[in-house]
Amino acid sequence: MNQFKWIINFWRPYKLRAALIIFLTFVYGGFAICYPLIFKFIIDSLNANAATNGVIKFVLTLFAAGTLMAITYMTLQRNRLMMNLTLEKDIRNKIFDYLTRFGSNFYQKFGTGDIVTRLMDELEQLCHLSSSGIFRLLQVILTLFFTIGVLMALNVKLTLLSTLPLIMVFAFYIICDKDFFTKSRAMRDAVSAVNDAIETCFSGITVVKSYCCESYQKQYFDAVMEKRRSSELALIKLEQKMELIYGFMSQVGMFVIVFYGGIMVLNKEITLGTFVAFSNYIMVLAGPLMELGWFLMSFRKGFVTVDRLMEVEKETPQIIECDNPADADFNAAPGQTLISFSDLSFSYGDEFALKNLNFDIKRGEKAAFVGGFGSGKSSVLKLIMRFFDANDGELKVTGINIKNLKLKSVRDNIGYVPQDCYLFSDTILENISFGRAPEKRELENALAAAQLNDTITTFRRGLEEEIGIRGLSLSGGQKQRVSIARALLKSPKLLLLDDATSSLDNKTEDSFWDSVSEKYPGVTVIFASHRINTIKRADRIFLLENGRITTSGTFEELSRNSEAFKKLLQSEKTE
Repeated sequence: MNQFKWIINFWRPYKLRAALIIFLTFVYGGFAICYPLIFKFIIDSLNANAATNGVIKFVLTLFAAGTLMAITYMTLQRNRLMMNLTLEKDIRNKIFDYLTRFGSNFYQKFGTGDIVTRLMDELEQLCHLSSSGIFRLLQVILTLFFTIGVLMALNVKLTLLSTLPLIMVFAFYIICDKDFFTKSRAMRDAVSAVNDAIETCFSGITVVKSYCCESYQKQYFDAVMEKRRSSELALIKLEQKMELIYGFMSQVGMFVIVFYGGIMVLNKEITLGTFVAFSNYIMVLAGPLMELGWFLMSFRKGFVTVDRLMEVEKETPQIIECDNPADADFNAAPGQTLISFSDLSFSYGDEFALKNLNFDIKRGEKAAFVGGFGSGKSSVLKLIMRFFDANDGELKVTGINIKNLKLKSVRDNIGYVPQDCYLFSDTILENISFGRAPEKRELENALAAAQLNDTITTFRRGLEEEIGIRGLSLSGGQKQRVSIARALLKSPKLLLLDDATSSLDNKTEDSFWDSVSEKYPGVTVIFASHRINTIKRADRIFLLENGRITTSGTFEELSRNSEAFKKLLQSEKTE
């Protein structure tokens, strides 16, 4: 029932359209029921040697009813199809919007292939069921009730005998319902597993080839495909069993009409027209009963899809805004505190990644976080972006706890370049503008500061060059510069660079830092790096060890006074 309520909620804005479809369904059902009845009157009239005018009148009525039924059905189909597409758009948009609220933890739990399956193939089938399915079910129910009502009016005994086998089929469907739901869920999960396997293999195809793991990937894919095949076969076998029983019982019902109905005609208990009408009505009845069984199976499949979508909706986003959050103010005066950490601790799981951090970053300052792998450098930047919230302590922006600020206003003022420079399968320009419409001067500044101008001239189509899946056609350094240009295009008040210049040569990096100072004066820069050439650019350096700040100072101060910093520099020189 919860699944049905979930679907109905999407119909609320389209009440008038729903009312029209219901009205057309009743009209079409009425014509469909009248059609065999008119046949009865024609045959009985001919059998009774009725006047020609009377027969012609019935024939014309039959033609008119058939024509109106066809027009009604066409209009009904058009409206149902329109709502299929409308609901598909609305549901997909809602789920997509919901998915964008989640952070990395969610996508570790739900694989990309699984999400694509839920959002694409399954959702398309669900939307067809949510419109055409629901109203065809209404049409089936109306047909069943009206048809049985007419049959009972014609002859009660023959109605009971001929419909009993079909009622038994319906009962069988009810019995198999739970098993069908279980097998449908298993099949959907198996499809998601296959899509996950495809996505992970081809996303990491370079790694697969580097380690000559093609045969292992093939074995793994064979295993998940075999599981999918087995689950689909189990579902198909159950569906075939249902169809076999339905087909057999339908023939039993028809046999009863022909045999027992024929005897009744011979005994003059019913007219020949009634016998023909009964035969037609049983055929009319057989279709809806079969569809009713199909609807039971389809709704079960649909409810599995709704369950899987509701499973996503039950997840809680990692970051939730407080009530009445304030706008973030990054316009602190030069030299005043912009970002501050107070006794802040943070963990991804049981082990703390950051422990009792205390530091301030001034407006216009360049601050570097250095340390070994896993020391917590990236975690500091992710907390400032508010991808995560601290377990203890406070992170403040110009003196206000970041949890009390509007998330959008925080991120709108920050340019962030992560370690993994993710690029989209689009043009260079679209990857830089990323949905924005920049002014010419803004774009020129971003390209110049990111040292991209020379690179752009090497492409035949310039900024309109397609870069392939995840920027496959670009080198590591080019990817980093495109990502840097994307961050600078918004003229951020705060620039966060997570090892973002690691693939740049020293000359290009020096030009980058000089351009940032020239074109974005006053910007505050916080960066994580292990390169000596990059670290030298910092006004202050914070050394992280096992999630703690062990020392801080300028490059010269730490080079003289910190043994741990000296070791870090020595290891970088060795590399």
